[in-house]
Amino acid sequence: MDNLVFIPMGTGSAFSAHRLNSALLVCRVESGRTTDAFLIDVGETASMSFKLLRLARESGKRFCLRTSALLPFDPSSIPPGTPTELYKVDTIALTHTHGDHVGGLGNYLLNRRYMHGPAPRSPVLITGKALEPILWPHVIKGIVGTWDTHPAPSLEVLCSPRWLASSQTFPWHEYEIGVTPTDHVVVPGCPDAFPSYAITLAHPETGRRMVWSGDSQFRTAQIQGTFQPFDVIFHDCQFGVDPIHASGTELEELPAEVRSRMYLYHLPDDSDAHEERANRYFRGFLKEFHGYRWPELTGQRSVETP
Repeated sequence: MDNLVFIPMGTGSAFSAHRLNSALLVCRVESGRTTDAFLIDVGETASMSFKLLRLARESGKRFCLRTSALLPFDPSSIPPGTPTELYKVDTIALTHTHGDHVGGLGNYLLNRRYMHGPAPRSPVLITGKALEPILWPHVIKGIVGTWDTHPAPSLEVLCSPRWLASSQTFPWHEYEIGVTPTDHVVVPGCPDAFPSYAITLAHPETGRRMVWSGDSQFRTAQIQGTFQPFDVIFHDCQFGVDPIHASGTELEELPAEVRSRMYLYHLPDDSDAHEERANRYFRGFLKEFHGYRWPELTGQRSVETP
């Protein structure tokens, strides 16, 4: 995965006012330039995230949502050619249907279809099979279905959806994108009421793999079992009691070897008070708009045990 750059387009929780909605832009780089990219999750702030990335790259200043100040920003980690408009991304992978993860999808599809001329190809939408009966009628149809005089009868008119079972993958260049079910919102007596997935990326030739948890409760068996083979684990994290997200205290229970491969995101506004803790017990918080290269993500790192 040495030719990939991972750019967090947001690291905030659903209710964060100081961070953008959590999302990850995965860029494939050739000769130092981004030639293609896919985005994991497209929340309500997705379009703004790309505009702020463009501002940061062009001006060397990053807009701080907390103070409205322009802070120094080093754009050298962002490869030339990286998309700075949401509509220029051709592939989207979705974890689940909460607004901070899918709330920008309608805007994305409208821009691709109507605002910027015919696209070279229909955008690809990758997610788990259980979202197929939900995504169009309950999330997207009301936003884009009656935009013109010929209402779109289905999601397939606007994009090319790929509904994956857990055993299936979608080829993206030399990589494979996959999905793994997670427990996020669990309804008693109805385990399939709210499907949620982690997104995986693998390089079959080298065996290198990374996983983005989406939103997930703390599940030791999944993290130490399903996620165990992954070189990098991006995991959502809250501080304090949260019934539908893993907490920092729970994640600290994991073996040091697992935590040494784990970055935290989906952070609440009070998470700055826990940053030192994250640096001691994990690989730390993901930094918005920083371009992480594979050697940086996987370099030797020792972590303390609480």
